[in-house]
Amino acid sequence: MSENTLSTYDIARRLRVNITTVQNWIREGRLNAYRTPGGHRRVLDRDFRAFVEKYNIPVAGETEKLKILIADDEKDIRSAVRKVIERKYPDAEVFEAPDGFSAGLVLGRENIALLVLDIRMPGLDGFQVMDMIRKDSRMGEPGIIVITGYLEDELEERVKSKGGGRLLVKPFDISELRRALEEVLGVGG
Repeated sequence: MSENTLSTYDIARRLRVNITTVQNWIREGRLNAYRTPGGHRRVLDRDFRAFVEKYNIPVAGETEKLKILIADDEKDIRSAVRKVIERKYPDAEVFEAPDGFSAGLVLGRENIALLVLDIRMPGLDGFQVMDMIRKDSRMGEPGIIVITGYLEDELEERVKSKGGGRLLVKPFDISELRRALEEVLGVGG
C-alpha cells in the first residue's frame, strides 16, 4: 500500500506560507522530501505530520481551495490568463483586479496562493502592491508571477527584491505561463 504524498503547494496552502518557504525548509533539511522523475518535490504524509508536530505549526483546513488573483489593467490579458489558469487548475477560485488598489482589497480578504501581477497599472503599480504584501502579514505570502509589457534595465532584479517570482514579458507564450504557474505553485495541473 502506498503512502499519500504532498506537493510543496499543498504544504504551503495548509501551513499558510509561501511555496518558497517550504522549498527552503526542504533545502535546509528540516522537512524530508524527494523529487519525482519530473523534478517536482514531494513529501510523504508521515514526514509532513512529523514536521508540523516538531515545530508546533498549525495546519489550516484541508479542503481550502486554491485561490489565484490576476491583477492587470488590460481586460484581454486578465481574460487570457484566467482561461489558462482555469484549464490547468479547474478547481481553483480565480479573482480579477483591474488596478493595484482593487488587488489590495482582494489580497486583504482572501487567502491568495498566487498573484499574477502587472507592473504598470493605474493608481498603485505592481511594485507598490508587492510592498503592501510585504508590510501586511494578513495578506500572507502569495507566490507572484510578474507580467509586463515594458522591459526595463534591472527589472528582474527589482522584481526579485520585492518578493516577485517569475517575470514574463508581454506578449508571452501560453506555455511560458503554464511553466511559470507550475514553478511558482510547485504543482502540475
